[in-house]
Amino acid sequence: MSEIQSYMKILNIDCPRCLDTKILWKGRDNVFWARMDGRGDYDIINCDKCSNGGWNRCSHTTDIYVRGIHAFHIADGEWHVLEALRPLVKPYLDHIAHMEAEAERTRQADRIQQEADRIQQAEAEAEAEAEAEAEAEEEDSSNLDDERIQKEKEDDQNPMPLWSYYNNDDFDKKIKSTEIAVEIGKIAERMYEVIKLSCGDIMELTNLINELKMDLKSSMESSTSNKTELKQIENSKGRFKVTYVKLYISNQMENTSCDCLEWCGWNTKEAHFSLQYTVYQPRNMAAKKKCDEDMSKLVIL
Repeated sequence: MSEIQSYMKILNIDCPRCLDTKILWKGRDNVFWARMDGRGDYDIINCDKCSNGGWNRCSHTTDIYVRGIHAFHIADGEWHVLEALRPLVKPYLDHIAHMEAEAERTRQADRIQQEADRIQQAEAEAEAEAEAEAEAEEEDSSNLDDERIQKEKEDDQNPMPLWSYYNNDDFDKKIKSTEIAVEIGKIAERMYEVIKLSCGDIMELTNLINELKMDLKSSMESSTSNKTELKQIENSKGRFKVTYVKLYISNQMENTSCDCLEWCGWNTKEAHFSLQYTVYQPRNMAAKKKCDEDMSKLVIL
């Protein structure tokens, strides 16, 4: 559809020639009496498209308007029609644009409101779900607490010590004096892997391992060493929130020498080092009592 046709449809106009004015104009024919009869210099004729195209009347002016539309010259074409239509259709186009803008604003407001409603509903559902989960977790936690308390009561009725965690290991090796630092690192790493299974506090565990390294170094460098130690480390695991590490350390320093010739020989020191350690957590009161008794007997470093 052309621009003219679109505008005519908006303005409800049928004839593209005269825009429903039904008339056109032209200069009067050059007959010698044309300017003498007093009827004017112009002829108004009927539209040659929507009417019969015959003569309508004479006129002294071309400023002839029908329903606000200026009558066209008989030779005017589409350009003149378009120029006449544009100012006429502008208010309608502005109104249409305004209505479309209002409609778009309404749609946008509806979309925003729908999104806000969706978010609000989602938040309400999430909140309700979270509350339901919290209630379920609280109920589960309460049930677990009841079960734990009941299990602890049953454990405490047992006169034998029960352990939440129990692991022991040993180490026995001859170590040259030049290899002591390396071997201490290996032993400490080995103990770290065993103890961390029962300890939730890495900082406490790190401090304990550093203490053990100092003890091992002191024992390995001594000529003779036999001692038992019991250490405890606080953590977040287990009923009593504590892990015990019991160590038995034994070391015997030996000198090894060889005289091959008067000027050739060697002399080295070796430590015959033995370590036994146990890592455990008490589970019932009998086990905790035993740990407390052991702690009171042995030196805690």
